Amino acid sequence: MNRRSAVGFNRRCSAVAHGCITAGLYLFGISLASTKSGLDIAVSIVSLGVLCAAVSGRLTAVVSGSPARGVLRWGAAFLTAAALSLVGAADPASGAKRFVTLLGFAGLTLGVLATEDERTLHRVIVAVALMCAVQAVIAVLQHVTGIDLRGRTLEAHARGRGTLGYPNDLGFVYGVVIPFLAAAALAGSDRRTRLILGISLVFSLVGLGVTFTRGAWLGVFVGLLAMGALRDRRLLAGAAILALLAVAVPGVRHRIVGTSPGTETARIRFVRLTPPLIAERPILGWGLDGFREVFYRRYPDFPEQGHFHPHNVLLSVAFQMGIIGLIGFLGLFGAAAAHCIRTTVHDRSATGWLAAGCLGSIADFFVHGMFDEPLRAYQAPYAMFFVMAVVLRLGSAGLRPPRSGSVADASDGEPSRCSQ
Repeated sequence: MNRRSAVGFNRRCSAVAHGCITAGLYLFGISLASTKSGLDIAVSIVSLGVLCAAVSGRLTAVVSGSPARGVLRWGAAFLTAAALSLVGAADPASGAKRFVTLLGFAGLTLGVLATEDERTLHRVIVAVALMCAVQAVIAVLQHVTGIDLRGRTLEAHARGRGTLGYPNDLGFVYGVVIPFLAAAALAGSDRRTRLILGISLVFSLVGLGVTFTRGAWLGVFVGLLAMGALRDRRLLAGAAILALLAVAVPGVRHRIVGTSPGTETARIRFVRLTPPLIAERPILGWGLDGFREVFYRRYPDFPEQGHFHPHNVLLSVAFQMGIIGLIGFLGLFGAAAAHCIRTTVHDRSATGWLAAGCLGSIADFFVHGMFDEPLRAYQAPYAMFFVMAVVLRLGSAGLRPPRSGSVADASDGEPSRCSQ
């Protein structure tokens, strides 16, 4: 292939990459809170675009840019541990499928980092916000009527689930999205954007309430406290007011104090019985998605059957991928959190607000992860990696600065209207 042909080929690959990443991200924004099949298709399209970008050489600046470089290195270590865990996995077929899902997280992250025009990310954020609002309306109607979209009667508390089919799935999404959505609303560079994001935020808070997902309730509260402590103390008051309003609702109080003793006892037993299993394979773990196969073979009379995880994200990662995988996981999120803290404290522009929102989302992810497994949820990890990638994209070296009119418009270095 001569030089002219090579240049033409790279240009075509670059054009395909741009089209796939852009189209995939738009579909991602529509699908994240609404449909699993749409989310799968969106991530597949973005990943195809990333492959084309790699062929054309466009990923070089993304991979080598700071601060994305450190996070991507930890992500590569995490994926390597996941791949190694498949050797001798307890459930090889499920493990292989799970590894493909982890590759999807990587594809989405690289796709966001490779996005040329940050206005695309702005539109995707708005799409996510609007779909969260739509899901909130559906969830409220389900809670009020006591039936789901198929006409089936809902269980105790009539927990809303939108179009996702399970209340915890929607609750997980809201837990990750709400802190970032609050920051994006405060960082908006125009009144219409702030209005859209602000209204969507209010709807999302109500939607989170009717999912009755307690881990997400606590996670969002802690996330807002973290944002308030590092960015704007008014958020501390806002979190306190939200908590008071929530506990004033009888259904919320009943959900908090009326916890099922049997369910909670089972979760405590998961936490108690899982570490000895980890100790049997401490280095590489039992393999991705092997918890159900191993745990119920070892404890066939356990009172709650069919669980895929031990209801703790750290135990789950260590069980599947051993200590090596746990180090990679903590390094990945630790590097992202460190960048968010630095940006939140030192960057008084709108980008600093988005970093604060990402930090709040990470806080929710880990707080909720002490009681459940957000990494094993369907939508939540995609939301988490999207949020982290957006903040890294805006702070990566070698990428063009934000254009006027975007959510992350730095306004020539001046603080946003809400910066303190």
